Amino acid sequence: NAEYMGLIKILSSSSTMLRLLHRVHSAKPFLSVRSAHTVTRLSITDWSEEESLLRDSAAKFAQTVIAPRVSEMDEKSKLDPVILKGLFEQGLMGVETPVDFGGVGGSFTQACLVVEELAKIDPAVAVIVDIQNTLINTAIRKFGSTDQQAHYLPRLAADTLASFCL
Repeated sequence: NAEYMGLIKILSSSSTMLRLLHRVHSAKPFLSVRSAHTVTRLSITDWSEEESLLRDSAAKFAQTVIAPRVSEMDEKSKLDPVILKGLFEQGLMGVETPVDFGGVGGSFTQACLVVEELAKIDPAVAVIVDIQNTLINTAIRKFGSTDQQAHYLPRLAADTLASFCL
């Protein structure tokens, strides 16, 4: 099936969530300093205002774009291309990818917030986003050569869905 070939190309555009993710990345962390050498988050559930906005935006995307399509996707065992396009447009497929490579430049925590909100509506979509961000993009970012990063990361943040196999 042509829709599920190795590379899926979708035009991406700027969006509210992408701008929000950039804002979250540039914001100061919500941290507490305990000593000169120890810096910790106040609580695992204490989010900065920007992180809360990101979480709420991901939840809204899940409710408005994903939720109306869940039953049909389950019945057909097929991902709706509108959802994949939206994930790229919202910047959700490159949360941890550096800005220099077309991503948001966010943190692992930010990626987790996004995945958690998507999973509340459709765990299958959440897994797609999680694999793209925390396995594929991270592996290339941490272990890929400079040439590999320059070749793959911009595509993976903009319009190319990757896969992971054990």
